[in-house]
Amino acid sequence: LNFITEELKNPYKNLPLAILIGIPLVTVCYIFVNIAYFTVMTPIELLQSSAVAVTFGDRVLYPLSWVVPLFVVFSTFGAANGSCFTAGRLTYVAGREGHMVRFLSYISVK
Repeated sequence: LNFITEELKNPYKNLPLAILIGIPLVTVCYIFVNIAYFTVMTPIELLQSSAVAVTFGDRVLYPLSWVVPLFVVFSTFGAANGSCFTAGRLTYVAGREGHMVRFLSYISVK
């Protein structure tokens, strides 16, 4: 998010707010997911599993275990979307600021 602050509305307020909400939220979710893994699965199952989340889904969400790989796909597409958007902005700004060739900063409105 800090690479595309020009795209934010009111970045001086929204960027710190996104950081202060996002990082603790992701940390808490990560801790709860790990607690769930250790509660449901034995350490031997965790070590032998090739995909712990899928094994967890098979055990807990048996009829809906296909949801776990689906959310992994959604996460992958979300990360790819963010990377493409950020890479384009970085190239544009680097061209505009003179760090790369100037024509990279040209934008077509059409």
